Amino acid sequence: MADLMTILWNCWNNRNNYIFRGKEEEAKQIWERASNLQREFRICNMLKEPLLSQNKVEKKWKKPPKNFFKVNFDATVGGGGGFEEGRLSVEEAECMAFEESVKVACSLK
Repeated sequence: MADLMTILWNCWNNRNNYIFRGKEEEAKQIWERASNLQREFRICNMLKEPLLSQNKVEKKWKKPPKNFFKVNFDATVGGGGGFEEGRLSVEEAECMAFEESVKVACSLK
């Protein structure tokens, strides 16, 4: 499956080079590049140590200090199930979600 995906990616990349740069490679070159990428990928995966360091950052929710609220909000557009009828940009929807979140937080005091 990985071989197929690599070949398809190289074909797609060749298509983009043809459309945007006017350069096209022969099928043999695409095949050789895909084969080389797969071989290099397999070699890299055989290494015991990762090539890039993996800094693990463990994030854990912390209760806010006394008299503080943590507010999490998000907005969606185009779902048809929201509070605001009409068309909003993503930014407008996020601002409205922020505003409503602040109102709810203030009402909890």
